[in-house]
Amino acid sequence: MKKLIIIIVVAFVPVILLAQSTPLSSLYDRYVSEPGFETTEILPGSMSFDWEKTMDNAQVKEIMQNISPLGKVYQAGTFSGNPVSATAGYTILGILNQKKSEIYPKLKKNCLELKKALVDQAAAHKLPAQVYNIASLYQIFFTDTPIVDYACAKNSDPKMFTAYFQELLRQGVFIPPSQFETCFVSAAHSEEDLKQTINAFDKALGNVAKEKTT
Repeated sequence: MKKLIIIIVVAFVPVILLAQSTPLSSLYDRYVSEPGFETTEILPGSMSFDWEKTMDNAQVKEIMQNISPLGKVYQAGTFSGNPVSATAGYTILGILNQKKSEIYPKLKKNCLELKKALVDQAAAHKLPAQVYNIASLYQIFFTDTPIVDYACAKNSDPKMFTAYFQELLRQGVFIPPSQFETCFVSAAHSEEDLKQTINAFDKALGNVAKEKTT
């Protein structure tokens, strides 16, 4: 039976997800100048957990008034503040902190390996492509223009991305089906998984190049 490699699906511009993808101490140093309010969906691993539902009494009234149903920012929770989710999240943080010197360098190394493969293979297939990564997160955009914001991302070629996604799926690698999401490598991915994924990248990009010329 063919092994299916799942590259986890997360939201576009996934700053809220970096707590599990970057070293714990560097997250705030890199992105937060004034700590105060945060949300997360993946802290407890496969369980969902929404901080905003647990912070009604915190000093975030101004922010919370912008969240639905009062404000225009949509939000929905699955296991909002659930004690099982909270326990799972606390356990995950403990494991990450205990094994941070092992987990985070491995995630960064593996992600850089995948990024390099995409960059090299896209060039070999003469495809317009921008590949970005941070820590364990990465994504490819089929365009000659650097991606600096959502508007730039919208100018990438969705047909090329669809062809890339579909061929990866045929090769046993499942990534987000939308260009406006991203992927990240798991600590569970093995060297064999990476090799299989890189081989699938090459076939998928070859398929994109073939469809581009037809």
